[in-house]
Amino acid sequence: HLVTGTRVLDVTVAAGATRTVTLPTATVPAGAAAVLANLAAVTPAGSGDVRVWPTGGSRPGVANLLYKAGVTGSDRVVVGVSGGSFQLLNNGPAAVRIAVDVTGWYGGTGARFTAVTPARVSAPAIAAGATVAVPVAGRPAGATAVLVSLSARPSARTWMAAWGSGARPPTADLHAEAGAWQTTTAVLPVGADGTVRLYSANAAATAVLDVIGWYR
Repeated sequence: HLVTGTRVLDVTVAAGATRTVTLPTATVPAGAAAVLANLAAVTPAGSGDVRVWPTGGSRPGVANLLYKAGVTGSDRVVVGVSGGSFQLLNNGPAAVRIAVDVTGWYGGTGARFTAVTPARVSAPAIAAGATVAVPVAGRPAGATAVLVSLSARPSARTWMAAWGSGARPPTADLHAEAGAWQTTTAVLPVGADGTVRLYSANAAATAVLDVIGWYR
């Protein structure tokens, strides 16, 4: 179940500290089994990782997001939910600002996922502060959303948003540094015109989408 991107955490987490991320019921219903979220570590002072897991469960031995000193990094995760919350650990040597944006939830009945052979879609050049529409070919009948790998190379540090139609959501899907390709996964509703939209906040960017599955 896709939702408008909602920021549920944006705080500085101390080195080695764990935080409980409580999910607003207006965005994620009480019966949700898991959420789809974007994790971001903003300009960390040291290198480390972020780990997430359901409240009441065991802390995992593997990372969900690796971050490097001085580099804002982000990645998409699916994390189980218990009691309307999950746990987050800053497994690094220094405090770091961590943001969590929820973009969907799992539970009950919903759209079924079908994987496809990956197909690349090149986006038009994106100017700083601009939005482009990207036609996504090959949508099966009845498909309402697409699973993509989003890659971008900006001319300067920026954050990017991706969505289907209507107003741009108030959250980021990808944080990217200047001159290097960076990648994340995203589940995007497809607009009535068969397009998705990309926005780059602070810099011109080149972007591509690899379509890897559909929801219907």
